[in-house]
Amino acid sequence: MIRYCLWDVGKTIYDYTLNPLGDWVVENAQRKVSVTDVKRFDFGPYMRGQTEFEQLCRQICHAFEVPYHAAIPAAINRAFHRGIGAYFPETRQMMAYLQRRGIENVIFSNALPILSQSLKTEGLVKAEHIFTSYESGLLKPDPAVYEYVRSRLGCRFEEMMAVDDKIQNIETVRNLGINGVVFSPQTIEESVKSLVGYDNREEVENALRRASKGQERARILQNGHNRSLIAGSGANVTLWSGKAETAGSMKKRLQNVYVGVLMRRNPKNGKADGWGALGGLAEMTGEAEFLSADERQRRMLATLRDDVVLENGKPVLIRDRQKIAAANIRRETREELGNLGIYDFNLDEAVFEEVVIPGLKDDNFVINRWNGEGTVWAITPHCHLLQVEEEKLDYLQKMSTERKHEADSEARNYRKVPLFEALSHFGKKGGAEVSEDGRDLVSDYRYPHEWITLWALAAKQLRYDDRAMLELASEVQAECRYRIGFAEALRQMNIAYDEAAAALGIKSETVEKMQHNTEAVFNGRLQNGRML
Repeated sequence: MIRYCLWDVGKTIYDYTLNPLGDWVVENAQRKVSVTDVKRFDFGPYMRGQTEFEQLCRQICHAFEVPYHAAIPAAINRAFHRGIGAYFPETRQMMAYLQRRGIENVIFSNALPILSQSLKTEGLVKAEHIFTSYESGLLKPDPAVYEYVRSRLGCRFEEMMAVDDKIQNIETVRNLGINGVVFSPQTIEESVKSLVGYDNREEVENALRRASKGQERARILQNGHNRSLIAGSGANVTLWSGKAETAGSMKKRLQNVYVGVLMRRNPKNGKADGWGALGGLAEMTGEAEFLSADERQRRMLATLRDDVVLENGKPVLIRDRQKIAAANIRRETREELGNLGIYDFNLDEAVFEEVVIPGLKDDNFVINRWNGEGTVWAITPHCHLLQVEEEKLDYLQKMSTERKHEADSEARNYRKVPLFEALSHFGKKGGAEVSEDGRDLVSDYRYPHEWITLWALAAKQLRYDDRAMLELASEVQAECRYRIGFAEALRQMNIAYDEAAAALGIKSETVEKMQHNTEAVFNGRLQNGRML
């Protein structure tokens, strides 16, 4: 998290030029001199505090053959001050914005000491946060400058950002791990907000519209504040049945465990859109809409939204995440099975078992698919399992093929699939319909978190035995002609091995070895648990 923004002064807070000094020298020199010559003069010793102002004046006069007399220091002082131009309103606006966001403004300038009283940043920068080259004896782009400031602020480099008009200074800060912004009045607002976060949802949406799909959008959503402004939630449930055996190969042990799979359909083109669980994006009301609704409208909201429920016959707005997720699953299940013509199946009394995946994010839609039209969300999914009788899975599969599907259905059918088989359905490349990352949407799970939930079910059935999970990963890969996408699934979910391990209830190193084993099996380097 960024705590401090380090600002340059000249050409960043206000415009500055040495032209007035150059003009004065050209006018008073006894030899031919240009303004460019004056700008090349080494002011470094003076800016580092190693030279007094009067000595600097004498050096200037000597270098350019200007006769020195008692009035010279005052004349040079006036020339330096005439170089101060207008303050950039964009900078002051961003300083104020950072303050509102709880980020402290800090200044370090390669400064001319004679201008020390000219800076006007009252209310925007604390006096103890103004640092200068003549006090520190350092000049940018020396990395020691930023260590000097960091040590006095008592922070880490990654908690700082820097704004400067000179590219070489920004290159230095970036090499140190500081977020750097090259100043331009036209781009400073976007540059700063893209790092520290935008002001409201509209600003985030506009930034995403302007950004190209992929990494540029991903960078915007890496900022937790930005993501929170367009945050949404979703919930899903995987129905399953059966019980694992206690002996034999992993395939044999799981042979009586089945899962229900919704075969998704893109309603716009009628084509396959991946495998999945039952569920989807939460439909939320919010306090303002609920309070403005009358009793009849609130009862209607209870049938359409997930944060309004009937308690003792009265519509109530709820904030409990788990209750909202449960309502989300029930509503989506009714809608998705209804797409398949199945209206006599509900989960109103079901108690769902949540599979907690720490740090899980589902931002694929906004990063890779959103075209700038309509509402966009950065989703936090909540995954669940529900054990049912095997006959219910058989019934749903049978009805999904026999009953008439609704027009513009988002489902192709519902299948009962052996768990062992379903575990392989993430990573197949190519096909008639492919996802953004090139996977086959006829046979692959659309969302990696729904696929990882299957592995959590398998871990539960195998009693969270790390060795058994290693063997399972190898056996599943051995029956696939394509590479199972463990690493790709984790990348898309924005989680690490330890977070996946927490979801599966096994050791982090076991998840890493599962990935390693599937790679080895796919490449023909592992047989019977041994490397070839």
